[in-house]
Amino acid sequence: MNILVLNPEERIPPHVGVIITTEREFEFIDFDHEMIIIADNRPQATLDKALSMLFGEDFEHLIIGIDPGKYPGVAILPVFRTFKYNLLLNQELN
Repeated sequence: MNILVLNPEERIPPHVGVIITTEREFEFIDFDHEMIIIADNRPQATLDKALSMLFGEDFEHLIIGIDPGKYPGVAILPVFRTFKYNLLLNQELN
């Protein structure tokens, strides 16, 4: 699954399944309105809704990555089958 960040005037690629946007930008987006989610102050609920619209609820785990950089972003990867799972503790990162 890929995450794209677009401006409202940019063309939406054909492989995009769901759009998360603001209420202000909603009217300018040329996309199936049933597949557009207006973000609110509940980011987890927004992401859950997007995943449900894309994949239903047929996955084992979610991997969520957050990019806190200059252009913040969120990546959510559904795991349909677990291959390997590791938990890194803060001590292991130092």
